[in-house]
Amino acid sequence: MLPATFENGRSHRGAGIPVAAIGASAGGLKAFMEFLEAIPEKSGMAFVLIQHLAPDSKSLMAEILGARTHMEVREIQQGDVLERDCVYVNPPGHDVSLSGDTLSLRAHPPGRKTGLPFDIFLRSLACERGARAMCVILSGMGHDGSKGLRTIKRSCGFVIAQSPEDAGEDGMPRSAILTGDVDAVLEAAQAPAALMNWNTLASHLHSAATEMGTNPAPDWLEKVLEIILERTGSDFRLYKPGTLIRRITRRMAMTTPSNTQVADYLKLLLSSPEECEALAADCPSSGILRQMAA
Repeated sequence: MLPATFENGRSHRGAGIPVAAIGASAGGLKAFMEFLEAIPEKSGMAFVLIQHLAPDSKSLMAEILGARTHMEVREIQQGDVLERDCVYVNPPGHDVSLSGDTLSLRAHPPGRKTGLPFDIFLRSLACERGARAMCVILSGMGHDGSKGLRTIKRSCGFVIAQSPEDAGEDGMPRSAILTGDVDAVLEAAQAPAALMNWNTLASHLHSAATEMGTNPAPDWLEKVLEIILERTGSDFRLYKPGTLIRRITRRMAMTTPSNTQVADYLKLLLSSPEECEALAADCPSSGILRQMAA
């Protein structure tokens, strides 16, 4: 197994099957269908769908969604081991968490009427996948997912919210957007392509971050830091190289095609003051670090 990376006081295994967590509540069935229908064959990823369900009712989500996708759709059982190109849906009355590639269930305590099952799963996903964690907040009322997505963002993962105009109920996506930690606002059918793009770049990111344990920082990292310092005044030189690589790769995933090389992103930084500012803003504590170094 690849060595863990470390950020924000938490260890991340990072390795394992790529996982995208998709959460919804009211109006979620339609959004789930649109999302699944847009996933290409052989994505190489596993998809965990967390829907708000009445605790005592039988769920037909697996059967309904299974008819709308080429992938196998399974209702989660205790100890299920993730497989690529499979969809996992939560059963009623249970919270779901991830450990390695294994899904675990925990029954809701007696008398529990409400909960935030998506937040619970996102926290475990961030811990297990770190910068390779991905999540999508779809249609729903309330704010489930808004706390959990912050753990994904702090781990340098990727966060998508459904466009409120595209959602049957806009409460959950609007709440997510208001956190300021959403990387992309898209229609449900557009989200899979963005996830594929991110997953491709995140795989390169994970390999690069792993190599940082024994190898010196790559030459391109210094060039990026010089451009950002010159264009924005933000000095990232006190950051750990692995953290910087994750931040830069995040911006590449959001702004460029999946086959983009670092040289292409350097050209973008040189030509776009907006992208320089966006990258600088993705490391909000840089000003504090500059004061410490002074």
